[in-house]
Amino acid sequence: MVLIYIDQADQEIKKASLEAISYGAALAKQMGTTAEAFILGTVNEDLSQLGKYGATKVHQVSNDQLNHFDARVNATVAAELVKSIGAEVTVFAHNTNGKSYNSAVS
Repeated sequence: MVLIYIDQADQEIKKASLEAISYGAALAKQMGTTAEAFILGTVNEDLSQLGKYGATKVHQVSNDQLNHFDARVNATVAAELVKSIGAEVTVFAHNTNGKSYNSAVS
């Protein structure tokens, strides 16, 4: 399974996340597997709409602390989620928040 990170700010999904879902869904298709997404925190949008971009399921970790991006906290929660779900590949948008995950776990 390919797992895609949905980046959000001020409880709104960032456009880069929609592009990442499309990319992750195409990758999953090539691999012969499914594309699922995950979001940390809460958003004002209907997460079922992410299916339009190729996500077959959305995992959400709702916690007020996750509504404000903290690379170390988010990376720890994301790593636990990825491990528990058993994703083969994890996709992050190529933006500041996506890049910070790499720095937080290095």
